[in-house]
Amino acid sequence: MKKFLVFSILFVHYLFADISIIVNKENTLVSISKSELKVVFFLKSGKSVLRDSKFVKYNGRFANGLVPLPVDIETDNPIYEKFYIAIATANIEKMNRYWSRRIFSGRGVPPLRLKNEQEIIEFVKKNKNAIGYINQSNLTDDVKEIFTISFP
Repeated sequence: MKKFLVFSILFVHYLFADISIIVNKENTLVSISKSELKVVFFLKSGKSVLRDSKFVKYNGRFANGLVPLPVDIETDNPIYEKFYIAIATANIEKMNRYWSRRIFSGRGVPPLRLKNEQEIIEFVKKNKNAIGYINQSNLTDDVKEIFTISFP
C-alpha cells in the first residue's frame, strides 16, 4: 500500500509538472513562441508563426538562422502526449496518423525519438541546433530553457 501511495504521488506530480523546451547552451536563441514550436516539431515550413510579437512565414530556420533539429521522446513516455496535447491538442493516435500520412506521401519523417529525458538532454548538449522537451524538474545547467509550457 505504501509503495502504491508513493507511486501515485510521483505519477500525479509527473502529470502536472511543467515542460521545459530546451536548446544547446551555445544556441543564441533566447525564446520561441508556441506557434513556432508547433511548426518546428511538425516540420512544416511556410506556415505563419508568431515571432517577436509579429506573424512571419516560417522558413525552416530558427530566428537566429540555425536549422532546428527537433528531438522527441518515445511515445510510451507520458511527456510525449502531454507535450503534443499542449502545443497542438494532438494525442498519440492523432500524432501516429499525422506521421503515417507524412511518411506515406514522402513529405517528411518524424523527429528523432530518444528513450528518456536524460538522452534528450545529452543530445541537445552535443548538437547546437537541437531542440527538445523535458519535465522542468529534470532541467540541468547543461542546456538552456527557452520556453515553458505551464500546467495548472
